[in-house]
Amino acid sequence: MLAWLYLLVSLVIWIPALLAYFAHNSDSEVSPSSSRALNAPCVMLGVFDYHDIWHITSAFGLGFFFIGLLTLDDDQCNTLSEKLHVF
Repeated sequence: MLAWLYLLVSLVIWIPALLAYFAHNSDSEVSPSSSRALNAPCVMLGVFDYHDIWHITSAFGLGFFFIGLLTLDDDQCNTLSEKLHVF
């Protein structure tokens, strides 16, 4: 049950991560000064822009996803290895 909770939290965190990722605030095909003019103001706590929010939320999303994967088989800790079915 705990593993599914971690995976659900991961999914919930990934939604704002994807929204922040697809908020395009730059253009690599124009000059740096023109691309800088496209920058959005800081939207979270007056410090972080969408790119920073993407980094933060995707890191937490990946972290919770891997914790969920690592806890998927915790109920098998007390099972004898002879009784585990592999392949």
